[in-house]
Amino acid sequence: MTDPGPTAQTAEPRSRRTGVLLFVVLGLVLALSISLAVRAVLSSGTTRLDVEAESQLVGGVAPQTSGADIFDGQEVEVSRFAGRYVVVNFFASWCPPCVREHEQLRSLRESSDFAVIMVLFQNKVSDVSRFFSSRGKPQWPVIEDAGQHIASAYGVLSPPQTFVIGPDGRVVTRFLGEITSSGVVDVIERDRKRRNGP
Repeated sequence: MTDPGPTAQTAEPRSRRTGVLLFVVLGLVLALSISLAVRAVLSSGTTRLDVEAESQLVGGVAPQTSGADIFDGQEVEVSRFAGRYVVVNFFASWCPPCVREHEQLRSLRESSDFAVIMVLFQNKVSDVSRFFSSRGKPQWPVIEDAGQHIASAYGVLSPPQTFVIGPDGRVVTRFLGEITSSGVVDVIERDRKRRNGP
């Protein structure tokens, strides 16, 4: 007696599982490719400055951004700066554009009443401490994102990325790559005019 082989009922689920597996693998490959491409562009020495990029977050309430400052241990969260503009910067000491824009953040903080929160991206606290030891303690809180929860909420795949949050807690814009203090100020002034009317 010959084996009739798999029935239509057993073949169909197997085919469905194969299709789902193929879809998942292709999705992972695509996500990895995008991540590597973004990291390559952002970590290069030829990154354009003050590039505003699309984000589903723009116009919506900013994701929860909280953690303990790695320098003084005080708890930090965006909501404590209600009524002010907040610049949330994703940083890594191994990232050349991040290192270059550090002085721009310092200039921004010294010349304005904007709050700055720095979120570490895949960076050891010990490495960041060494980075700041030769530059002086930053004038803004620096929080660790060990589980990448904050980065995930903001959709950040690689630093530097910077988000401007308005006085109402809503995201004004997203900068992809290296920023300048003047570029951030221009965006904030543009948003102020929009809020205050002509």
